[in-house]
Amino acid sequence: MQCFDSDDLKRIRENLKSDLFLVQLIESPEETLKLKHFATYADGIGPWNKKILKEKINNKWTFTSLVSEAHALGLKVHPYTFRADALGEFPSFEKMLETLVIDANVDGVFTDFPDKVHKFFTEN
Repeated sequence: MQCFDSDDLKRIRENLKSDLFLVQLIESPEETLKLKHFATYADGIGPWNKKILKEKINNKWTFTSLVSEAHALGLKVHPYTFRADALGEFPSFEKMLETLVIDANVDGVFTDFPDKVHKFFTEN
């Protein structure tokens, strides 16, 4: 289950004693500083995928420390939203997936194109 509202996720984990896989969606830069807190109730974080990208050097992306910091706290990282119709700075959907899933080492993705993500994972 994914949610932007941390109070709701904490309530699900603590009050309802749920063992659902909970993902704290994050969107603001300040929230990336709260990873330790998120790890007390969530299983993972869901940042906007651009929060993982730092800069392009010699046509290769470098990355922020968000993924490694989350992993150090035991959090999985499932960025959002991988869209084949909104590639931004990527030449293809496959290159977007390769960059973030393989190079940046995220654990999963949120997408509106599950068929394309499935194809990527079965072929790579």
